[in-house]
Amino acid sequence: MKCSSACSIFENTIFFNAKLEITRLQDLVYFWSMDKNQTKVKHEIEFNAQKKCL
Repeated sequence: MKCSSACSIFENTIFFNAKLEITRLQDLVYFWSMDKNQTKVKHEIEFNAQKKCL
């Protein structure tokens, strides 16, 4: 019997229904794991986003 339902890998996590790209979510997890404060994380996320656009 084949299952016809699908679900997101982010279901039941803090990232479910997030409006960010997966790369930004990965950056958030990385910087949080490095114990960066919110201001530093925001700066790094914005810097990485600008760098990827170049």
